[in-house]
Amino acid sequence: MWPFSRRDLVPRDLTDGLEAEGVVVRHGNVSTTLRFENYRAPGRYSGLRKVRLRSALVVTRERLAVYVRGPFLDVSYADPRFDQLDLRTTDDALVVGWDPSLFDERSSGRVDVTCRIPEPERALEWIRARRRAAAPGAPDTPSEP
Repeated sequence: MWPFSRRDLVPRDLTDGLEAEGVVVRHGNVSTTLRFENYRAPGRYSGLRKVRLRSALVVTRERLAVYVRGPFLDVSYADPRFDQLDLRTTDDALVVGWDPSLFDERSSGRVDVTCRIPEPERALEWIRARRRAAAPGAPDTPSEP
């Protein structure tokens, strides 16, 4: 094991804001795979690239966020772009995929983030319920996992 492998990877300057939003799921240091397919961005191109690293996954009452050396994905449930995220699970992971042009019009391709967490189905269920509650005219709020 690496010397600092248990370090929480959520940036300290963002922790207070996330706590104020009501953290529901927080995995501060998880095994993660980033997959870039036909990815194009200014100065970058990748036909297919996979990177294994450690990241932090945070689900609050207001947003879904993945931190890899800073914010990699940070989107509010009320953001209309949230519906264009491809959320799914595998046996041991939560997978979030998207077209990078969703967040930066100069980019294209496909990005998938696979975070290996305990009980990924439960986390996904809560995320989907929270998104439904954030939709206009939806009064219900989901119970915590």
